[in-house]
Amino acid sequence: MSTIKRISLKYQSGNVLLVCLALMLIMTLWGVSTTKNVTLTLESNYNARMKQLSFEAAEFAVAQVGELIENQITSTQLIASSFDGSEGRYSLVFDAANEIDFSFPADGDFEYKNEKAWDTGRSDMSFIEIEYDASFEKQPLAIVEYLGRTESDDDGPQGRYAFRVTAIGWGVEGLASTVIRTHYAFSI
Repeated sequence: MSTIKRISLKYQSGNVLLVCLALMLIMTLWGVSTTKNVTLTLESNYNARMKQLSFEAAEFAVAQVGELIENQITSTQLIASSFDGSEGRYSLVFDAANEIDFSFPADGDFEYKNEKAWDTGRSDMSFIEIEYDASFEKQPLAIVEYLGRTESDDDGPQGRYAFRVTAIGWGVEGLASTVIRTHYAFSI
């Protein structure tokens, strides 16, 4: 008969314990690292989604303002009366005294890329407020500027009427924002 030699736990050295503890430490660090990476990935995906939603809101605002000016501006007299600095409508066309009519704001400096410039509480500017989605904390805002005619010759301005639309949209919680600026030109 053969005899099986039994190893008694009391004779094991501390090396096995150290190896087990080292493996446990490595596995713990790996688990924490993986959890941290997953969390960062989820946050990154969330931020990307909010940025996309802010872009969609700004894009919607640009489209709404484009429709608004094409449907409401049906004569040159309406340009002069509509782009008076109120309701987010401004004009960058020079008057007879060669001064800009109804520029924005009073100092002529509007940093449209700066989110703080879009404060609806400003006394020197007004914005077109667009109804987008009630679940969004902040609704999109826009301004439209009349830029004048697209062409000019010796007889004066000719061609289509040009407008610049600048809009900002925010994500659901109002933390991510996107600004879009585009130009429209059409004949009256």
